Amino acid sequence: MFVVAFFYIPFHLKRKIDTLEQTLLEHQTLLNLSSAILLRWHNDSASTIYYVSQNIHQLIGCTKQELESKALSFSHCIYEDDINRVLHDMQNAIEKKLLTFRHQPYRVVTKTACVKWVQNHTLLLRDANDNIVSFVGYLTDITELKNSELRLKHLSQTDQLTKIPNRMYIDAQLKKQYSYFCRNEQECSILLIDIDFFKYVNDTYGHIQGDAVLVEFAQLLKNSIREGDHLGRWGGEEFLIVLPHTNKTQANALAHKLLSTIAEHRFVVLEHLSASFGVSSFIDELSCIELLDATDKALYAAKAKGRNCVVCT
Repeated sequence: MFVVAFFYIPFHLKRKIDTLEQTLLEHQTLLNLSSAILLRWHNDSASTIYYVSQNIHQLIGCTKQELESKALSFSHCIYEDDINRVLHDMQNAIEKKLLTFRHQPYRVVTKTACVKWVQNHTLLLRDANDNIVSFVGYLTDITELKNSELRLKHLSQTDQLTKIPNRMYIDAQLKKQYSYFCRNEQECSILLIDIDFFKYVNDTYGHIQGDAVLVEFAQLLKNSIREGDHLGRWGGEEFLIVLPHTNKTQANALAHKLLSTIAEHRFVVLEHLSASFGVSSFIDELSCIELLDATDKALYAAKAKGRNCVVCT
């Protein structure tokens, strides 16, 4: 014989449960309609996802079912170069016993191999013994905003005529390399280059053709330097090249190589062009400003020698 037990739920409690269920449904619906994504995962070795909002498909092209059924791990969707930083942020939050924290924007890779940027706020949920049991992530797609930011950054660091880095960028690179030298004694040299008789080019062929010469000259330098070197337009017809891990002898050899490359190149506006070079290397006695001043003096010494030559400090 079977006994069927019925549990009576008071009307006022049932009403509260129904209200809570309705509120939860409304919140989930609103979340699915928004651009924000809710993600919950356990604090286990696999970071097992047990809930993700329906609109995850809009972000990475994967379905809610794929993630919740463990057919796919969200960590595998994080861009390879960003994954260590994301994991480090998590570990740092755990060690500092934070309640919540925000990642720096990071990239995810969609099912179709597109790269998107996300902003991620994470909440750490603990039990009564203060052990972390799970995490709640609140993700927002900021791809459009981040791409606009990167475009603006590129524009702010690019010379609009020659399309190579401008003085602001190359000055920042110089200061960065100088800090490496001060901390780790990492060798670095710089080349300051000035096109010879450029005023004659402008006066003879006009400023439009003069601009064309600057563009061609910049591209020639860009195509002739090594990977890891930093080239920028310093101003007017002057260009600066920062050479990391390069001593004075190596920098001098590269300057002479560029001197020959320029001399042998046939420019569109005029067949031949030459340039003068000032070369300096980081030394303990000189500040960054003093180094630039010494390189500038070396350049003027090269011009005083008749141009089309290299002078090292």
